Amino acid sequence: MKNLTLLLLITFSINSFAQTEYNKLVEEGKTQLQANQLSLALVKFQEAIKLDSSKIDGHYGLGVTQAAICHRQAKFCNEAIETLSYVIKLDSNFNRAYFNRAQCRLNKLDYYNAISDYNKAIELDDTDGDYFADRGFTYQQIGNKEKACLDYQKASQMGIKRAKNLYETTCLTKQ
Repeated sequence: MKNLTLLLLITFSINSFAQTEYNKLVEEGKTQLQANQLSLALVKFQEAIKLDSSKIDGHYGLGVTQAAICHRQAKFCNEAIETLSYVIKLDSNFNRAYFNRAQCRLNKLDYYNAISDYNKAIELDDTDGDYFADRGFTYQQIGNKEKACLDYQKASQMGIKRAKNLYETTCLTKQ
């Protein structure tokens, strides 16, 4: 009985340490991401996932970091889409995962799948003007000016300045 109690105590201590270390790595990854230290953020999120692959935070952090690299350097786009798809598999109501995956798809000129992801993000949270602005831009890329203008107008009403500029230049000018 004494050995069993000791074994349970050791197991609990190891699990507690792993969870504390996991949380520390995720927080360090977020800090690196915010500081635009994307390579360092990748490493931190990957290390966190090695400790606990069942938690969503590490995967989402990795996906967002990959998406940032995709947006800035046109690298890791496929990896970001794959990672964010896994996050969505873990939580199908994670609106930011749809938005970030849409950004990567837009970067790859995969407009129709990007629009599908923007639609889902908006379905889950219709209070973020960036969702409308970026979906509007994507509509504009495929030549759907009417839908682009509706989204630019909505985003503009939500205070997104770039959407206001796009609305004025795209929708109010005669062509």
